[in-house]
Amino acid sequence: MRAGRVTLGAAIAPSQTLSAADMACAKAIGKALKGQGRLRSVTLALRLGEKMRSDGSGKKIAKAWAAAIAAAGVPASRISTLLPGGGGNRLDISFRASGGRRPVALLRSASGAVFGGKAAHPTTPLSQGAKLAIGDHVRTAPGSVARLALADGSLLTLAPASVMQIGKVELTDELKRVVAVKLLSGRIQARATRKGRGSSFDIRTRSAVAGVRGTVFRVIVGGKGRTTAATLEGAVELAGKKGKVLVGAGKLASVSAKGKTGKLRDMLAAPIVQGPKTGVLVAGGKLKWAAVKGAKGYRLETAKDSEFVRDVVHQRASATSVRPGGKFSGPRFWRVSALDADGVAGMPSKVYRVTVK
Repeated sequence: MRAGRVTLGAAIAPSQTLSAADMACAKAIGKALKGQGRLRSVTLALRLGEKMRSDGSGKKIAKAWAAAIAAAGVPASRISTLLPGGGGNRLDISFRASGGRRPVALLRSASGAVFGGKAAHPTTPLSQGAKLAIGDHVRTAPGSVARLALADGSLLTLAPASVMQIGKVELTDELKRVVAVKLLSGRIQARATRKGRGSSFDIRTRSAVAGVRGTVFRVIVGGKGRTTAATLEGAVELAGKKGKVLVGAGKLASVSAKGKTGKLRDMLAAPIVQGPKTGVLVAGGKLKWAAVKGAKGYRLETAKDSEFVRDVVHQRASATSVRPGGKFSGPRFWRVSALDADGVAGMPSKVYRVTVK
């Protein structure tokens, strides 16, 4: 590859059905083009014989190559085809791209240590306002939380001790959205804005894909590679290699490491908070809530803001009352969720604000 042009080492097979070798070639071409920055246009010029150009088969061959390169990750809207004369069964590819990496996400807020970069286990510290591009990884340290705003208007909250990668973020003039995020470990919560017809918003793990059919949901990579999707609002389609299920609000389902999709089940109910709900919490005092049927524990969250991204503390409790940990002083927001036998949180309680004195 040189500036603006892809050079193939051999002639293409003049067939409307691409061979395995052709598909491997198209995949390599797509990968090379994706590394050139933001693509403005890709032109495929197929120099086929006169007969194929006149009987319509040439157009079908061009369409097959365009589809294969698009499947490799190049936006189909950027690909155009030509059938110039010349013969030789040659494929010439030219492209235009803007230089540099285009930011598609912003670290809107961070609590604790957050790291980012191309590496799968990034070690470069990120601060609020950091810009991220396709292919970047984000990692949160234990006890840390990151809130990312995507270019399509959606929000991602990466839980403590989690790693994600930005796979794709596209938004067309027709408000068609294509978002793909990889969750490598830990937990993530997404608030996806509604977009135009044909849009997609997927969170992928090694064993499953959770695709938005609604608005707010969580994806968890748990023990033994199991993926769980839990929906707070709307609906999510959870798909493994062996089946899929629509997960509606208040429901959850899991996919095993081998891709087997389990049965739909209810999330644990939201705990009913007993107090204090407002006012003053004396230093050393306890936060209390009623027991939830089926709970094997509880997750208490406290923060400086009601969205739980500033100075967040996650605390696991076995009882229904606990002294808050961390730097719990001054005005603080809090909520609690019940945990099931797999450690998956149920519906969260209402959010309350107290002042610690």
